[in-house]
Amino acid sequence: MDINTVVGSVIGSVIVSSGTVAGIARFMRDRWMERVKAQYGTDLESFKSSLTSEQNRLQARIDRSVFVSRAQFDTEFNAMKDIFRFLTETRLSMEPIRPMFGYSNAKETDEDKFKRLSSQVADLVEHFNELSSQMEALSPFYPRELYEKLVECRVIAARDILQLRTAGESTFSPMWYVEGSTNQEEFQGAYHNAAAIIRDRLDRLSVVTG
Repeated sequence: MDINTVVGSVIGSVIVSSGTVAGIARFMRDRWMERVKAQYGTDLESFKSSLTSEQNRLQARIDRSVFVSRAQFDTEFNAMKDIFRFLTETRLSMEPIRPMFGYSNAKETDEDKFKRLSSQVADLVEHFNELSSQMEALSPFYPRELYEKLVECRVIAARDILQLRTAGESTFSPMWYVEGSTNQEEFQGAYHNAAAIIRDRLDRLSVVTG
């Protein structure tokens, strides 16, 4: 075999090997590009889904928002804060009477009990009257659904006062305590519902600036 044949054979082998390597390189590059594209596609879909969820959340927030001026927000906030304070004072003046009245000093005479009851009822009436007047005076400045819940509280408190004032000889009887316990339970339910209405209203209010 002459030198030209040997050289030609070597060169041909190198050319074939180089072509094979180039083919393998292209194959690996294409596979890598496919994996990268697939990963980017997955990441993009995940980002789109996250973006859509956030957009829907923000849209839901906007849809339930009530846009008001700073002055209107402050007015409504203060009205709800004040009326809830009057409601709380009424609740706190109800609690010591029935059924809690039974937990008293064993040495307390009947006359002492009636004096204490009279004082507590007078305190309840005072707070009840203040609640009634203020909830009407402030009613234009807070939501109607809150007013309706306050009316429910007022009706229960009025019933409690009427029962206390007209109980007569049944005062301190088992039924007297049962009536008070029922009133307390109903008032507490309406009271917590009123608080929930206020929290929801404040969560929905959004101040428009500028």
